[in-house]
Amino acid sequence: MMVLPHLLRLLPRRRLTELCLTGEMVDAEEALKLNLLNHVVPGSELDLRVEDCLKRLLANSPTSHRVGKQVLRAISDMHLDQALEYTQVMLPVIAQSEDAREGMAAFNARRPPRWTGR
Repeated sequence: MMVLPHLLRLLPRRRLTELCLTGEMVDAEEALKLNLLNHVVPGSELDLRVEDCLKRLLANSPTSHRVGKQVLRAISDMHLDQALEYTQVMLPVIAQSEDAREGMAAFNARRPPRWTGR
């Protein structure tokens, strides 16, 4: 039951109802088709895929991750005009962070950024 509110946002209602009422098992390929997963890889490639994903995540600012997740949660149930207004307000918030300044400085100096998470 606790996963249903999330699944309702991901799956068409009729497909979710069918899965709930039939108890149908969903394999990895079907879960990928239903957008429940981002990637499916053979077990032998899992560690490499996780390392690649982690490397890409760690290359970005922790502040941008934190604020980005906050904004995504906040706007998920807003109408488009409300979401645009909210993101317009939040853009200067992230732009004033230490990480944003560091990102620009690193870009201008053509060096990797040193994120502080602030």
